[in-house]
Amino acid sequence: MSYQVDEKGFYGEFGGAFIPELLYPNIEELQENYLAIFQSLG
Repeated sequence: MSYQVDEKGFYGEFGGAFIPELLYPNIEELQENYLAIFQSLG
């Protein structure tokens, strides 16, 4: 298995992206707010 990151920041067989565990709650909050804003525009 290769862990070389491509130009989009993805790696591995399934295309996962590395997010440090410490930042995971922040990323979830960001995703929730982004989706809420995106849905309110459409």
